Amino acid sequence: NEDQGEGQVLLENDRIAATLASDGTLISLVEKGSGRQVMAAPGNQFLTYVDKPTAWDAWDIDPWALETVKASAGAQSCEIITQSPLRGEVAFTHKVGKKSTCRQVVRLDAGSGRLEFHTDMNWQEDDTMLKVAFPVEVRSMEAIYEMQFGHTARPTHYNTMHDLARYEVPGHKWVDLSEHGFGVSLLSESKYGYHTFNNTMHITLLRAPKKPDPIADRGQHTFSYAIYPHQGSWQEAGVVAEGFSFNVPIQWTGAAAANWFSSDDAGLVLDTVKRAEDSDALVLRLYEAHGGRGTARVKVGLPFATAVLCNTLEEEGEALEVEADEIIVPYQPHQLISILIK
Repeated sequence: NEDQGEGQVLLENDRIAATLASDGTLISLVEKGSGRQVMAAPGNQFLTYVDKPTAWDAWDIDPWALETVKASAGAQSCEIITQSPLRGEVAFTHKVGKKSTCRQVVRLDAGSGRLEFHTDMNWQEDDTMLKVAFPVEVRSMEAIYEMQFGHTARPTHYNTMHDLARYEVPGHKWVDLSEHGFGVSLLSESKYGYHTFNNTMHITLLRAPKKPDPIADRGQHTFSYAIYPHQGSWQEAGVVAEGFSFNVPIQWTGAAAANWFSSDDAGLVLDTVKRAEDSDALVLRLYEAHGGRGTARVKVGLPFATAVLCNTLEEEGEALEVEADEIIVPYQPHQLISILIK
């Protein structure tokens, strides 16, 4: 990372180059493998909205709230806090809304394809919603949102009443907007409301309802999000794995490393390993994440005798083929698979 002229900072590694303005906005993001400029306009823009639902204050977001958008004034200070071969970090302090303050650290690690935004917010607003916006150079009629054991597509337009009803949608670890050969994902570790309109992607960060709790959500919040540009489709770019990596970072414990279970197919995700409810067997729960079909090999780093399919009640079904320490698992699009091993 280095000074990039008056009021600008460059964070760069072998995969991406990000230019930040002194107000905390992301004014340029280049994916080096393709040379593509990601940003259509400054991103990482905090936006506030009047948020007074006609009913169900803490549960609803009314569509007219999006018409009350107001952009934040931007950061009041900017400081390079880490400058090393492994990590670059820039800290910004913001005044948000009428009474709230924020310190945000923008981070880029060596070898990483994602730019991270680690945020500490003292939120003191009333009847206000906070979003962050990223306008990107991507055009698609649909955005893809991750959910438990899969994903779903939702429109980026309001062409019909059905489309308009999806002005705010749920998602888990990521949302992706892709066109042929290129796309951009936003990753989140604790925020699950989104909206994508045209080419601008938004994450809903905070709200401030008064019913049933008159001081709901006021106070200190710590959260992170990231932007991840990629070549190819989100499946080819490994966005599912990137979302897991951002949500569940490696924990250094000092213990000897061991690979107990693994799938050789990125499309078949090993989500859960648990003890069976009524025996000493183990249950492996996997799901097909990309919308494809094939055959995967699930390697087991423990001695075992048999592997059979089971349902969610853990009732045994068809036996699976086993070769040495690998279980042969055929799968279909969006399939949820449970395996009982003894």
